[in-house]
Amino acid sequence: MDLSTFYYYYYWKNPFWGTPKETMIKVAKFYSTDWIHTTQLVPGAKEGLQALKDMGYRLIIVTARDKLVAAKSRVWVEKHFPGLIDSLICTGQFTRGEKEGHEIATKLSKSQVCADIKARLLIDDSAENALQCATSSAAVPVLLFGNYEWNKRLSNSHDTREEMTFDIRLAAEGGRRFWEHEGLEIPEGAPLWRVREWTEVVRWVNEHREELNIEKPMT
Repeated sequence: MDLSTFYYYYYWKNPFWGTPKETMIKVAKFYSTDWIHTTQLVPGAKEGLQALKDMGYRLIIVTARDKLVAAKSRVWVEKHFPGLIDSLICTGQFTRGEKEGHEIATKLSKSQVCADIKARLLIDDSAENALQCATSSAAVPVLLFGNYEWNKRLSNSHDTREEMTFDIRLAAEGGRRFWEHEGLEIPEGAPLWRVREWTEVVRWVNEHREELNIEKPMT
């Protein structure tokens, strides 16, 4: 298993993960370990965020992580990005929103969070989040980050069923490499652009600074 076989944002649609239920069990076990807190930086991330901070932007992390790992996630953020991140917002499945210091737990989607905090730009590696934010009624410009397999095709809420498990789909397709025939279409006029790395992020922001109000947060 490696990133080259992570074809979809929904884990169970990829090889090795099993059904949605089995996937959730695996993810829960993963969160119970310390591996998530030893995650390595994406090359150029620290330098890129520092450049954005130096331009005057307020930087906010909006993550799908669970509230249970919010505090430890903040420790990881401060270790790798000291003084750069204003706050961290978790969008996990919670019964109510809570705030403790710089950590905020909410049950809102990323597009709702971006609208609430009046974000001027979202940088995200999820095509699903990118499209949702760029096409909502309160559209937020989005940079879809990275040349990753999982942001070259879409998943949606209807995919949370066993029939969408990779092995089941592969058998139903008679072994056809179905993922190679799926792609991502960006609606015409949507404020969504692809960037491959952090140097491209900084370059894009520099070129569009007049369109971005520096008093608003960036996520």
